[in-house]
Amino acid sequence: MHIPRYWRTATREAMTRDGAPRRITAWGWSDSSLDAAGRMADERARRAAEASARPTSPSEYDYLDQPLREEIVETLPGEAGPAAVTAPHRGR
Repeated sequence: MHIPRYWRTATREAMTRDGAPRRITAWGWSDSSLDAAGRMADERARRAAEASARPTSPSEYDYLDQPLREEIVETLPGEAGPAAVTAPHRGR
């Protein structure tokens, strides 16, 4: 299971296909830095804003391709690789 250390959000203003204004927020993630997570968030928000204006629904969604957004509280070494203690944010 992949749980990235860094997360950021980005927001874009967009128009829906019927012309209504809409605010799009997307998460980005990275194992290396907050800046890298921010760049990914910007790109994902841009793509989502563009998709919201298209006359047809997207043929695929990236929702299932993203890792779990959990806070890593502690990383523990192990013979099979590192393990992480997380603080789940379910229901928020």
